[in-house]
Amino acid sequence: MKKLSQLLESVNEIDSLLEIDFKDKESFQKYQAKHKMRPTTKVNIAGKDTTVGDETGDKPKSEKPKSDKPKPIKLNSYAKKALSDIETDFEPYVGLSELIRRPDSTIRNKVVGHIKSTENFNGYIRRLYSELEESGVSQEDLSTLEGLEVDSDNIINLSDVPEDELVSKVKQLGKLVGRLGGVKNENFDLRQLSKITTRYTNRLDENIDMKKHKKEIDKLMRGSEWGNEVYDYIDIDIEDGRKTGFDILGSKGKKLKQMLDTAMSYESGVYTGMSEREYNDLNRKVQIELNRVFK
Repeated sequence: MKKLSQLLESVNEIDSLLEIDFKDKESFQKYQAKHKMRPTTKVNIAGKDTTVGDETGDKPKSEKPKSDKPKPIKLNSYAKKALSDIETDFEPYVGLSELIRRPDSTIRNKVVGHIKSTENFNGYIRRLYSELEESGVSQEDLSTLEGLEVDSDNIINLSDVPEDELVSKVKQLGKLVGRLGGVKNENFDLRQLSKITTRYTNRLDENIDMKKHKKEIDKLMRGSEWGNEVYDYIDIDIEDGRKTGFDILGSKGKKLKQMLDTAMSYESGVYTGMSEREYNDLNRKVQIELNRVFK
C-alpha cells in the first residue's frame, strides 16, 4: 500500500502533465493552498494559459549539470606520508617533483645516491601502492605505479639498472606523486627547509656578494658527499627557470658542472672507474676552480 507522501507525489506528477482549469484567480489560490502544486504545473485561469510558478512567483529549482571532472580523492594520513616520503627521500634538497625537471644524468645520480638498491626502490613503490589503494585511488593510477618497479630479483644495486629505464620510471613516479599531492613536501624537517630557503634567497646573480657563496660552499666541500651538495647549491633555478646557477657562471660554470657530475657519479656508485685517491684529488681541483669563480 502506498504511503500518503507517495500518493501526493503521484498527484503532483499528474498535475505537471495535465492542465487544470480555474474560473478565477481566487479559486486557483484556494486549490494551491490545499494541494501545493509544482511551479511547473500548467493551469488555465479565467481562460488564460499559465503555470503555477508564474502565478505564485515560485521558480522551479534548476538542476545543476553534472561535472565531468572526477571527484577529488581524500587521501588518508598514511597515503600522504608515503607520498611525502618519496618526494623527500628520493631528493632531500629540492624534492622529487623538482628533480624530474633536471637532466637525465642528474636524475639518475641523485636517485641512485639516495635510494641505493633496487629493493629499496621497490619498497617505496609497494608501500605507496598499498596506501593509495586504501584511499580509493583509480585503478589506472595503481596500475601505472605497479609498472614502475624495477627488476630486484636479478639486479641488486640501483646503479646497475639501465639509465634510460630508471630515469623513465623516476619521471613517471615524480609526476604521479606531484599530481596526488606529494609536491607540497609537508614533511621537510627544519634542517632541510633551512637549506632550501638559504639557497633560493641567496641566488647566484650579480646582486649578491660572491664571498657569501664562497663561505657556504667551503662548508659543503668538507662534507662526505661534497659533489652532491655543491652541485645542488649552484644548480638553482634563476629567471623563472630559464637559467640555472651554472648558466650564470658561463664557461667556468660548464667546467664546474662536469667536475661535479663526475664527483656525484662516484658518490652514488655509478662511476666505479675512480679510486678514492682520485676522488680526493678531484676535490682539490674543484676547490681551485671554485676559488676562481667565487672571489
